[in-house]
Amino acid sequence: MKKIILFAAIGLLFASCKKTSSGTITTTNTLTATAFGDNFNFNTDFYTESYLNNSTAPYDPSFYAYAYDSLGYYMEVEVYGYYTNNLATKLYGALSDSTTSTYGEFYNPSGNDYYYNTSTTNPFTVTLTSIGTSIQGTYKGTLFDGSGDSVVITNGKFNIIQ
Repeated sequence: MKKIILFAAIGLLFASCKKTSSGTITTTNTLTATAFGDNFNFNTDFYTESYLNNSTAPYDPSFYAYAYDSLGYYMEVEVYGYYTNNLATKLYGALSDSTTSTYGEFYNPSGNDYYYNTSTTNPFTVTLTSIGTSIQGTYKGTLFDGSGDSVVITNGKFNIIQ
Protein backbone atom coordinates (compact mmCIF):
# COMPACT_ATOMS: atom_id res chain seq x y z
CA MET A 1 0.00 0.00 0.00
CA LYS A 2 2.86 2.40 0.83
CA LYS A 3 4.37 1.78 -2.61
CA ILE A 4 1.07 2.62 -4.32
CA ILE A 5 0.82 5.91 -2.39
CA LEU A 6 4.46 6.74 -3.20
CA PHE A 7 3.98 6.09 -6.94
CA ALA A 8 0.71 8.06 -6.93
CA ALA A 9 2.47 11.05 -5.31
CA ILE A 10 5.29 10.90 -7.88
CA GLY A 11 2.74 10.66 -10.69
CA LEU A 12 0.92 13.75 -9.40
CA LEU A 13 4.19 15.67 -9.24
CA PHE A 14 4.97 14.96 -12.90
CA ALA A 15 1.38 15.59 -14.00
CA SER A 16 1.43 19.07 -12.42
CA CYS A 17 4.28 20.19 -14.70
CA LYS A 18 3.41 21.46 -18.18
CA LYS A 19 5.40 20.35 -21.19
CA THR A 20 6.12 22.93 -23.87
CA SER A 21 6.42 22.22 -27.59
CA SER A 22 10.22 22.39 -27.31
CA GLY A 23 10.16 19.38 -24.98
CA THR A 24 11.32 21.20 -21.84
CA ILE A 25 9.25 21.11 -18.67
CA THR A 26 8.26 24.41 -17.10
CA THR A 27 5.85 25.38 -14.36
CA THR A 28 6.38 29.15 -14.42
CA ASN A 29 5.78 32.06 -16.75
CA THR A 30 8.85 33.75 -18.22
CA LEU A 31 9.31 37.22 -19.71
CA THR A 32 12.85 38.34 -20.57
CA ALA A 33 14.48 41.08 -22.66
CA THR A 34 17.55 43.22 -23.18
CA ALA A 35 17.26 47.02 -22.71
CA PHE A 36 20.09 49.57 -22.51
CA GLY A 37 22.49 46.64 -22.98
CA ASP A 38 21.32 44.92 -19.77
CA ASN A 39 19.49 41.58 -19.59
CA PHE A 40 16.24 41.55 -17.61
CA ASN A 41 14.23 38.65 -16.20
CA PHE A 42 10.76 39.95 -15.38
CA ASN A 43 9.46 37.37 -12.91
CA THR A 44 7.69 39.26 -10.08
CA ASP A 45 3.98 40.16 -9.86
CA PHE A 46 3.34 38.33 -13.14
CA TYR A 47 -0.02 38.98 -14.78
CA THR A 48 -1.32 37.48 -18.02
CA GLU A 49 -4.51 37.27 -20.03
CA SER A 50 -5.02 35.50 -23.32
CA TYR A 51 -8.09 35.31 -25.51
CA LEU A 52 -6.85 33.79 -28.72
CA ASN A 53 -10.13 33.65 -30.61
CA ASN A 54 -13.46 35.45 -30.68
CA SER A 55 -15.31 32.54 -29.09
CA THR A 56 -13.45 33.09 -25.78
CA ALA A 57 -12.61 36.79 -25.99
CA PRO A 58 -14.77 39.37 -24.22
CA TYR A 59 -13.91 41.76 -27.07
CA ASP A 60 -11.37 41.09 -29.81
CA PRO A 61 -8.71 38.36 -29.62
CA SER A 62 -5.81 39.49 -27.44
CA PHE A 63 -2.67 38.45 -25.59
CA TYR A 64 -1.37 40.40 -22.62
CA ALA A 65 1.53 39.86 -20.20
CA TYR A 66 3.40 42.04 -17.75
CA ALA A 67 5.79 41.61 -14.85
CA TYR A 68 8.46 43.33 -12.76
CA ASP A 69 12.01 42.21 -12.10
CA SER A 70 13.59 42.10 -8.64
CA LEU A 71 14.84 45.72 -8.94
CA GLY A 72 11.50 47.24 -9.94
CA TYR A 73 11.93 47.35 -13.73
CA TYR A 74 8.69 46.58 -15.58
CA MET A 75 7.87 45.12 -19.01
CA GLU A 76 4.50 44.82 -20.71
CA VAL A 77 3.77 43.05 -24.00
CA GLU A 78 0.37 43.07 -25.75
CA VAL A 79 -1.18 41.96 -29.04
CA TYR A 80 -4.73 42.92 -30.06
CA GLY A 81 -6.61 41.57 -33.04
CA TYR A 82 -9.12 43.83 -34.79
CA TYR A 83 -11.50 42.57 -37.46
CA THR A 84 -10.01 39.10 -37.12
CA ASN A 85 -11.31 35.88 -35.60
CA ASN A 86 -8.12 34.40 -34.16
CA LEU A 87 -4.59 35.16 -33.10
CA ALA A 88 -2.20 32.69 -34.67
CA THR A 89 1.53 31.96 -34.80
CA LYS A 90 2.89 34.88 -36.81
CA LEU A 91 4.48 38.34 -36.62
CA TYR A 92 2.29 41.12 -35.18
CA GLY A 93 2.94 44.84 -35.26
CA ALA A 94 4.21 45.23 -38.80
CA LEU A 95 3.33 48.73 -39.96
CA SER A 96 1.31 47.45 -42.92
CA ASP A 97 -0.95 45.27 -40.73
CA SER A 98 -4.24 47.08 -40.03
CA THR A 99 -6.01 44.12 -38.39
CA THR A 100 -3.81 43.90 -35.29
CA SER A 101 -1.82 46.18 -33.03
CA THR A 102 0.95 45.67 -30.50
CA TYR A 103 1.85 47.55 -27.37
CA GLY A 104 5.04 47.49 -25.36
CA GLU A 105 6.02 49.32 -22.21
CA PHE A 106 9.33 49.42 -20.36
CA TYR A 107 9.57 51.23 -17.03
CA ASN A 108 12.67 51.78 -14.92
CA PRO A 109 12.57 52.61 -11.20
CA SER A 110 14.16 56.03 -11.75
CA GLY A 111 10.90 57.13 -13.36
CA ASN A 112 11.35 56.74 -17.12
CA ASP A 113 8.32 55.13 -18.73
CA TYR A 114 8.85 54.13 -22.37
CA TYR A 115 5.64 53.22 -24.16
CA TYR A 116 5.18 55.28 -27.32
CA ASN A 117 5.97 53.37 -30.48
CA THR A 118 6.41 55.96 -33.20
CA SER A 119 9.41 54.34 -34.87
CA THR A 120 8.94 53.61 -38.55
CA THR A 121 12.35 51.96 -38.84
CA ASN A 122 12.15 49.72 -35.74
CA PRO A 123 8.48 49.29 -34.73
CA PHE A 124 7.56 47.27 -31.64
CA THR A 125 6.71 43.78 -32.90
CA VAL A 126 5.57 40.58 -31.24
CA THR A 127 5.89 37.16 -32.86
CA LEU A 128 3.76 34.34 -31.49
CA THR A 129 5.79 31.19 -32.18
CA SER A 130 3.77 28.53 -30.35
CA ILE A 131 0.21 28.32 -29.06
CA GLY A 132 -0.77 25.29 -27.00
CA THR A 133 -0.54 24.58 -23.31
CA SER A 134 1.66 27.68 -23.27
CA ILE A 135 1.97 30.74 -25.48
CA GLN A 136 5.55 31.32 -26.60
CA GLY A 137 7.07 34.09 -28.63
CA THR A 138 9.49 36.93 -29.08
CA TYR A 139 9.29 40.73 -29.09
CA LYS A 140 11.53 43.68 -29.99
CA GLY A 141 11.45 47.30 -31.05
CA THR A 142 12.03 50.91 -30.05
CA LEU A 143 9.89 52.55 -27.36
CA PHE A 144 9.83 56.26 -26.48
CA ASP A 145 9.00 58.23 -23.35
CA GLY A 146 7.01 61.48 -23.34
CA SER A 147 10.22 63.53 -23.86
CA GLY A 148 11.26 61.62 -26.97
CA ASP A 149 14.02 59.61 -25.29
CA SER A 150 14.08 56.01 -26.47
CA VAL A 151 14.98 52.50 -25.42
CA VAL A 152 15.63 49.67 -27.85
CA ILE A 153 14.21 46.37 -26.66
CA THR A 154 15.99 43.29 -28.06
CA ASN A 155 16.06 39.56 -27.32
CA GLY A 156 12.54 39.70 -25.87
CA LYS A 157 11.12 36.25 -25.15
CA PHE A 158 8.10 34.91 -23.29
CA ASN A 159 6.58 31.62 -22.28
CA ILE A 160 3.14 32.01 -20.75
CA ILE A 161 1.40 29.00 -19.23
CA GLN A 162 -2.31 28.95 -20.16
